[in-house]
Parts: sequence; C-alpha cells; structure tokens
Amino acid sequence: PTRRSSDLVAWDPRGVYLGFAWHSPTPPATVNESLNYLNDAVELYIGVSHPPGKIAEADLHLIIDHANRAQVYPASGAPVDAGTRSIVTAVQATTGGFIAEAFMPREAFGAPVLAANQPYAFELQIDEHQFEQDGGKVRPAYWLFATPNPAIDPACKQPQCDTGYWGTLLLLEP
Repeated sequence: PTRRSSDLVAWDPRGVYLGFAWHSPTPPATVNESLNYLNDAVELYIGVSHPPGKIAEADLHLIIDHANRAQVYPASGAPVDAGTRSIVTAVQATTGGFIAEAFMPREAFGAPVLAANQPYAFELQIDEHQFEQDGGKVRPAYWLFATPNPAIDPACKQPQCDTGYWGTLLLLEP
C-alpha cells in the first residue's frame, strides 16, 4: 500500500473551496488534540502573492486534522479556531484515510477581491505522524513540502517559515 493524495480547488467571488483526499496504509492518528499539526492532517497556505520571505499576517495557514479539528495559525500569536475567520470545514473518514473540505472566504487570506487570472501564493502540506516506540516521542512519518530555502530561515525547513516554499494558485475563468 502507498500513500497518495488528490485535491480539488474551486472558487467564486466570495472565496476558495478546497477538497482533499488522503490515503495511507496506517490508520489516522491523533497525537495531540489541541495541537492539530501533530495529528494526521492537511495544512493549507494561501495568500496574496508577495516575494518569498516570512509568512505575512494576512496570509492564511489553515490546518485540518482527520477529526475536523480546524485551526488557523497566524504569523504571530496562538492558533485560533477556523470558525473565527468564517472558514467552514468538514471531514469524512474513508477506508485507509480521510477526505477534508474547506471553504475560505477571501477576507480570511487578505484578498480584497477574487478574479480570474489572478495569482495567489499557495501551498499544501500533508502531516502524517506516529509515535516512536522507544521513548514515546512524536515524529513526522511523511510530510510533503518543497526544497528548503536557507536564505530565509536555515533552521526551519517548512512553508510556515518561508513562503519561498509556496507555489502559485491561478484562478481560472469559470
């Protein structure tokens, strides 16, 4: 059995919709109920395009775990429930994985308007975690992300530290 994912992005003038399916040979795991990035989860990054660098306050870093614990992790400060940003999420368990859906209003990621052919900074990361048997430490079993950019933060090799990891989401004409 292999790990695999598929995703779908759609949009209208109100916001962006993401559908995401994850399949793994190991059952979904909850390691920490309040820090959902330690669980099997999908992390979404979206923002108004800007040069690579540190994540901006207006950028959205949304994490949805397999039990639909959805949190927004701001550039500074503590995580907040996704509902406080009017983000709607749903999760459904599947055989060997889960499906997560989210609707993110444009205001949640700093977009004054959404329009066709407008690029947005975008990245998707998958977290699959498991306990190490010796010592009970948590370690990532499988993460998807791009090559590190040591010019920004050599100690942090994740999209949350460096928008240089992010790709581009180009909204197409409906």
